Amino acid sequence: MQMTSTAGSATDPRVLITRKVLRELSAETLKYPNIETACGLVGMVLANGTIVIAGVIPPSTRDIVRRQATVKFGGEGLSAAVLWMEANFANIHKNDSVANFSFIWKKHSHHGLGYNHFSQTDVNSIVEAVEKYKMEFAIGILALIPENRSTVHTRGQMKGTVSVESDVTVRFRFYYFDRNMLQAGIREPKLVTPQVVDEKVVPVMPPLAWQWVDEDGFNRQLRQLEEYGARATPIYRDVNGDPIQEIQFVITKPNWKGTLLVTTNWDYPKTPPLIQVISDVDPTRPGKELHEVKLDADGKPIWTSESDFIDVVFELEKLEEL
Repeated sequence: MQMTSTAGSATDPRVLITRKVLRELSAETLKYPNIETACGLVGMVLANGTIVIAGVIPPSTRDIVRRQATVKFGGEGLSAAVLWMEANFANIHKNDSVANFSFIWKKHSHHGLGYNHFSQTDVNSIVEAVEKYKMEFAIGILALIPENRSTVHTRGQMKGTVSVESDVTVRFRFYYFDRNMLQAGIREPKLVTPQVVDEKVVPVMPPLAWQWVDEDGFNRQLRQLEEYGARATPIYRDVNGDPIQEIQFVITKPNWKGTLLVTTNWDYPKTPPLIQVISDVDPTRPGKELHEVKLDADGKPIWTSESDFIDVVFELEKLEEL
């Protein structure tokens, strides 16, 4: 996969983007070649002011509406993912000050609209990011598939463009807007050309947790528990001391004699969950109100890679733990 970029201006802000992000943006764009799509962008600002685009947040099904010539994107899923990334970036870099986490803004495509430049709606959106949502700066990426014949309208030269060339070429145009431009009365973003770098040369970004990587699987866990009459409340906390927070599900059900805690790593189900039960205070079991359960009634692991949370619940009920 080849990546090329056009030259930028010496007065432009210095922007880096990792090859990993470009690969992810290209794959997401090609997944929807005939309708517009979008995703979130995160990264950091280095101590010298350099902006690094270092992460992609895939759209939650709750947050996006894709159409042939328009896309609506944003909502609780994006906000929660950004907060997760920000908190865990701080955990990873708590002993250094090389960079500050930043929500960069969004990438979207223009396949159906047929423009290779920002529409007026796009311009209004990126200005609003700074003016209304108080971002210090925003970078919007426009994705184009040149082989798509609907992309026929042009406006000026293709400055600020990075091409990802594989079986199908995808071009990305980078639009920049900041608070200084707003205060100067400028209400039009400018094109900037990022430098493409390997992710190993920039500060480490936290991984995106499994609930955003496997949204269907995450929702299935909650749905099955709800259908059984149980309630699961996910919370983010540090359980095992690693820099990356765990997602802990506090699961309750009327008439249970305890509360179930299922704690998952960011890469669940690759890493097995921690399964614990908070029992009602029992004077015959001092100090054991919270205990881990590893084996089922037959002495086999209570959880396997094929298990859902509801399967764990059934096994714990057989054990009379709940």
